[in-house]
Amino acid sequence: MFSLSIFHLLNSYRLLRTRVDGKFLGPGGIVPVSQAICSSLLEECFDIAQEIKAQEDSKHVSSSLKPIYDRLKHIRAELESLVLTHRWTLRETDLWNYSLSLQEIDRMRVDGKFVDSDGNRPTGQYVIYQLICN
Repeated sequence: MFSLSIFHLLNSYRLLRTRVDGKFLGPGGIVPVSQAICSSLLEECFDIAQEIKAQEDSKHVSSSLKPIYDRLKHIRAELESLVLTHRWTLRETDLWNYSLSLQEIDRMRVDGKFVDSDGNRPTGQYVIYQLICN
């Protein structure tokens, strides 16, 4: 599995090196019509990779961060369910309580990091960050 990860990382690096000023170039240095699609797919791949990393790291969330992690997982599950069941009827006011909950969790951070009761930065910061951002 490790060698497969390195293989994909190297291929991603090669792919990124083919871009100039953040754009893929076709023959003759011309930006192809499919630029937006390629960039969108690349961004989606990065998002998936970050989610996979967060999923793996979630096995190592500190016990002091576990309540925050569980709360964020619950909020995410509810929001994903809303998107699936009420995508076309969802209003901004329907999301107000979720926004308040996320703001409350965000205010728990000290200098951008969550800390335990002793002021230490417990493991699992990346996982929590990914849950907040996504």
